[in-house]
Amino acid sequence: SESEYTMAKKNADANGVLMFANGRKLHVMMMFDKIYSYYNVAYIISLVLGGVFYLVVFLLFINRKIQYIKLLANELKILEGGDLEYTITVKGRDEISELAQGLNNMREAVLFRENEERKNVRLNRDLVTALSHDIRTPMTSLIGYLELLKMPRFQTKEQEEKYLECAHQKAFQLKEM
Repeated sequence: SESEYTMAKKNADANGVLMFANGRKLHVMMMFDKIYSYYNVAYIISLVLGGVFYLVVFLLFINRKIQYIKLLANELKILEGGDLEYTITVKGRDEISELAQGLNNMREAVLFRENEERKNVRLNRDLVTALSHDIRTPMTSLIGYLELLKMPRFQTKEQEEKYLECAHQKAFQLKEM
């Protein structure tokens, strides 16, 4: 009806006349419900809330990783101070935990090498001590025989030859050692 048309024209958000190529005219009124105007606002608010939620979760995750990295840095300072018995904390299964495990393996390798070096130094010292003792005994005998040979106390040439042969044997024994 005419009254409905007038009322619709007043409430229309846009109205006008469309002209077609064949000359036909059509009156058009663009109307939409007011609730659709809030759709864009709700869409923008949901995007902003989603972004904020993502940032909060992301920052909490990053914060946890940063705390773990700080813990590793403090533990490295302990190792740097010389306490190689301190074990590095390994958390999780990511690249940072692989790094921590690698540091633990390196720490254990250094400890193993230090222990091996201490053991080798001790064994070397024991070897030198044993060799020193083993060399000193025939050397003392050799010196004793040579001292006896220097003294003119021998009654016979056979005694002198006997001490000379003993000194000769001790010299070759030292050579073999």
